[in-house]
Amino acid sequence: MLTEKIDDMKNILLIALCSLLFGMSAAAQISKRLVRANKIEAASALSVDDKLDIPATGGAKFTEYGNGDKEAADLTKTASHYVPAFATDGTFLERAAKTGFVSDTTSAAGDITVAVGATMPDSTYAVIITAHGVQQSAVVRSRAVGAFVVRFYNSTTPINAGPVRLSWRVEDY
Repeated sequence: MLTEKIDDMKNILLIALCSLLFGMSAAAQISKRLVRANKIEAASALSVDDKLDIPATGGAKFTEYGNGDKEAADLTKTASHYVPAFATDGTFLERAAKTGFVSDTTSAAGDITVAVGATMPDSTYAVIITAHGVQQSAVVRSRAVGAFVVRFYNSTTPINAGPVRLSWRVEDY
């Protein structure tokens, strides 16, 4: 009896892993093969701790995923400024990321410098910007360690010594 339960759990984990790694269609194929091999019953659905359901038709459903109750504050954790990534050999990596908002006055050339602090380890990072103004556009002019420069335009001319607002996000790559 205990051996059967352990085998059932192995099969459930196999289907769940396939669903995560290869999508629902691959998990459905695995569960159908397990049914054919009499490893799980075709008429029954499997459930683990009300968090994972595996219907008899195959696939897997993670019932508590995407409910919005796993933010850092809900879990009494501190959110990091890092984005998870994987190296080609499967090693877990962290990429720095940071967001912010700036309300400033441009220089005579139409530029502002946005400080991102020591978050970015070098000048090879992506910058995503959104200008908040009527008929304003913004272009990243340069990036350096800890800061980037943005030039603001009204149509085609730089905004000289004018007030501007900018939302930004930087991500290391």
